[in-house]
Amino acid sequence: MRISSAALLLALAGCGTGEGVPPPDPDSLIDCALDGADEFVRACAVERASVDGALELTVFDPDGGFRRFAVTDDGSGLKVADGADSATTTVVDNMLEVEVAGDRYRFPATVESDDQPG
Repeated sequence: MRISSAALLLALAGCGTGEGVPPPDPDSLIDCALDGADEFVRACAVERASVDGALELTVFDPDGGFRRFAVTDDGSGLKVADGADSATTTVVDNMLEVEVAGDRYRFPATVESDDQPG
């Protein structure tokens, strides 16, 4: 399976891009399960930014922490943009689930079958 980078971009088009620390726009929220939690809650805000011509997503946890992800163009979806931790990505119910150091985030995504023509 491949994650369509274009579809991931479009799905996140409504996510916030503002600066400062206003309350998150409800349209920018994604489901997350932090610190090893079993259940997901819609509580993490996403901001989009172009960094050196590539799209990066910053996910803000409700407690003020954040993670940065780079959108890949190889079909894997996202990778950690900074820090020493690596990300594991899986597709769950047509959502891209990204796990980093016990935190899990679910991003809207379009999944393409490997046998579809490119």
